[in-house]
Amino acid sequence: MITLTILLIVALLCVLVGCLTGLLTLVGVLGIDSLLFAQGFRAYETVFSLVTQVVGRSGRAKDPGFAIIQTTDPDNPVLNLAAAQDYDAFFEQEIAYRKLGLYPPFCGLCVVGFAGPKESEVARASARFAALLGRQAAKQPDLPLRVLGPTPGSIEKINDSYRYKLTVKCRNDRRFRDLVRSTLALYEKEKLPSKASVVVDLHSDGDI
Repeated sequence: MITLTILLIVALLCVLVGCLTGLLTLVGVLGIDSLLFAQGFRAYETVFSLVTQVVGRSGRAKDPGFAIIQTTDPDNPVLNLAAAQDYDAFFEQEIAYRKLGLYPPFCGLCVVGFAGPKESEVARASARFAALLGRQAAKQPDLPLRVLGPTPGSIEKINDSYRYKLTVKCRNDRRFRDLVRSTLALYEKEKLPSKASVVVDLHSDGDI
């Protein structure tokens, strides 16, 4: 806690001095791990973008610049590539990871979110939606589809409402959207929205 406070004070003072003099030579990023290990396939991309911007803010005048990055994983390749501002190497690493894990741009990513006041009912409703989706998809065996979950959301409870999600890797075309639409109709027909409201993100980053 003391180290964190010292880093925060140093970073704020340096930014203040830099703003006043136009000579910003030191910037800091605190708590980057919360983004580095976040859910969502764009987590590494977000971290890389943030750190490269921070590094680029310092040392724009005649004096060299420095950046302090607080992390529990200093050997993380994403952080090191960002610190070196090596865009090409990061792209090669990231695109290989996404191809291996089947993430955009190699597929579409749809996340269906569920929320309600009783966790057991939300869990059952989300599982039922997954079953209905599978039943509808079975009518089109040539439709590329990979269903993951349901699982609790990254933030499991907000304002006394429990949250679950279903992740679907797909080809986001008209056939898939019709599939989701028909599944939603069946979900409503079974009066499941009274147990758990549902929201669909057809262009998700993996979380909802």
